[in-house]
Amino acid sequence: MNPLNLIAAPLIASTFTLPPVAFIDPADLWTAGVDLTAAELSGLLEDCTGWTVDAETDADGLPAFYLVDPYGDRDPDPFEDLADLADHVGWRIDEALADCAP
Repeated sequence: MNPLNLIAAPLIASTFTLPPVAFIDPADLWTAGVDLTAAELSGLLEDCTGWTVDAETDADGLPAFYLVDPYGDRDPDPFEDLADLADHVGWRIDEALADCAP
């Protein structure tokens, strides 16, 4: 018998659960400089300005990110990169978060 099998078998047979991941507010992630997902950025932008982000895939299969105003009207020019969109609206988020700071 292979000695590695004696070591690996109990490890393979054992199962364990990972502890749940604590929720981190997107505003805290934004302040820390973490890149947000489209959904997180959209939620944060909506909380701060009323605008949202629509994430879609264009006809070529590439990501497209649209700004949507509070009335549901979508900006006709999409952003190809979420980081570019975040740079475009970041000052508004920073301004709104600064207004809410204690």
